Amino acid sequence: MKLQKFSKILLLTAAILFLAAEFFIWKVYPGDISLGSYLSGFYASILAGKSNKSIKINLQTYDITLWEGDKLQGSYKISGTGNPKLTPTPKGKFKVLSKEKVHISGLSGVAMPWSLRFYKGYYMHGIPYWPKSKQLITSKYSSGCLRLPADVDRLVYDWADIGTKVEIN
Repeated sequence: MKLQKFSKILLLTAAILFLAAEFFIWKVYPGDISLGSYLSGFYASILAGKSNKSIKINLQTYDITLWEGDKLQGSYKISGTGNPKLTPTPKGKFKVLSKEKVHISGLSGVAMPWSLRFYKGYYMHGIPYWPKSKQLITSKYSSGCLRLPADVDRLVYDWADIGTKVEIN
């Protein structure tokens, strides 16, 4: 009887600690991701299988290349990046954490079609637009996200898997 009670207490304690840790991690992330989006990326990073796909982005040349193993699957131009001085796009090695057909930015309220989250609140996505007016936002710079042109955004979204490597330099 004591063992069953101890097991229940241990399980409850573990669940509380797990939820507290997840809440803490979620609070550390910028406000541009919902708890659901964060959790989907968190669980996907644990459960996603190994992917031999990778996305390489060159911020100087505005190139995005898709690779499967060592075979080039496609090469395209991106249409916008973060402002290098004010809101730079993060550089480094990441992976696709979550996918949303349309993500609404918690920072600006714009709709970002075909969104792939790769780091904290940073996404690569199609040309954003204001949800009410449907007016496109066509500036060269974003708040750090990578903007993909309309003929590339859905292609990259459909091709990439959760766990696909992303390298930005």
